[in-house]
Amino acid sequence: MVQTFTRLSAIFPRVAAIALLATAFAAPQALAQAKPAPIKLLEDAIETSTDAVILPSSQPGRLTFRNCGEPCNMRALELTSESKIFVGGTEVSIADFNAFVNRTGPQFLMVFVQPNRTAITRLMVYGRMQ
Repeated sequence: MVQTFTRLSAIFPRVAAIALLATAFAAPQALAQAKPAPIKLLEDAIETSTDAVILPSSQPGRLTFRNCGEPCNMRALELTSESKIFVGGTEVSIADFNAFVNRTGPQFLMVFVQPNRTAITRLMVYGRMQ
């Protein structure tokens, strides 16, 4: 019994030192997480359908749709040379995009734009190019 107590008393300072170090490293982490980084909007997304918009025939071009917020007017977004166009995960040209939509019929369309601007960053429909 004396040997067990002697072994524990020899280990205790090490355990206490490890616990103290763990607490010292955990406290700054907890403070750092208390103040989250500010959120920065990189893109706005518009969910629509390919049959609800007028798709451009070339790049650069203009995508037009009815913006039914008050007032319900037509809205145009610019498809620039920097805009990326995707069918599924495959980047395609606007001609291939339009051919895919014409071949497959109405598709769910995601239009990504720069915040407070009219420049389209990405157009995307689900599917797979053949």
